[in-house]
Amino acid sequence: MFVASPLGVAGCSTGPTIPGTEISDTPEARAILQVLERYRVAFLSRDTATVLSVTHPTYVDHSGTDDPGDDVTYDDLGELLRGRFAQLDSIRFTIDYLDLHVHGDRATVKVWLDASFRFKPILAPDGSTRPQAPYSRKQDHAEFTLLRDEETWRMTSGI
Repeated sequence: MFVASPLGVAGCSTGPTIPGTEISDTPEARAILQVLERYRVAFLSRDTATVLSVTHPTYVDHSGTDDPGDDVTYDDLGELLRGRFAQLDSIRFTIDYLDLHVHGDRATVKVWLDASFRFKPILAPDGSTRPQAPYSRKQDHAEFTLLRDEETWRMTSGI
């Protein structure tokens, strides 16, 4: 599902665009957005294996800090996702595709993320429920980077 965005897009063409976006409708652009849609659907399904299948082994996320201690690499990603997915009761997650640039075998996709998460109750050691925020919402601009790996695009950052 490609979701339209009301924001203008730098680098958009005056030719045909992918429905619901301002991104030029090319086979390469469609292939890249299909990878991100596979990721989004897998995230909604809490399907760690599929998320990993669209992620390149060079994946790294610096968690928005300069501290290498909180970096997430491909080797860490599976365990991290399984742990976080296990905490969730429900997920709503949309991506608006704003801009896409391809430079050789690398691509950058700028997006608007809108996600809501409802958490499972946390149990205390005595079996009682501990208080916690029942849900969280994230709305923000984000950027995915992808690398063409032979004929397939895979994410190298952005999860």
